[in-house]
Amino acid sequence: PPPPPPLFFLMIRRPPRSTLDRSSAASDVYKRQGYDRTAQVLVPNTTGTALAGKKIPVLIVLHDTNETQGQGIAKVNWVNDRILIAPQGYGNEWNVGYQTSKANDVALIDSIIASLDGYDNVDTREIAIVGFGNGAQLALQYSNYTQNASVKHIIT
Repeated sequence: PPPPPPLFFLMIRRPPRSTLDRSSAASDVYKRQGYDRTAQVLVPNTTGTALAGKKIPVLIVLHDTNETQGQGIAKVNWVNDRILIAPQGYGNEWNVGYQTSKANDVALIDSIIASLDGYDNVDTREIAIVGFGNGAQLALQYSNYTQNASVKHIIT
């Protein structure tokens, strides 16, 4: 039986040219303006697939209000041809609309995308963002406030 893919935390600052893989685990958190944040990462096992030895596209998953990064990942865990990255909203919410969070979530997404440049198995030319509920609102807000050409798709 195939082992279930482990979840682990993304270390924002990594040595350049390392490989993001299923066994990686990092305990660092994203810190900006006094807000401690984490992101769960799920890297597909590409052994024996068309992605073996290739760079893997990324899907950033933004959870709904009062949900967690794990619940966001669970909504798209059927996706097996992308690296799934689910940041945690500060206080389980995002700084959009009527939410009370003052964390800079656009900067959080920018920081996650920038950190991916250091991995040799990540396709930073093909990044998609999917959002659920207020996460969808953040995805749309991000598309309005960024000029990041690597983000090809916003899914809400």
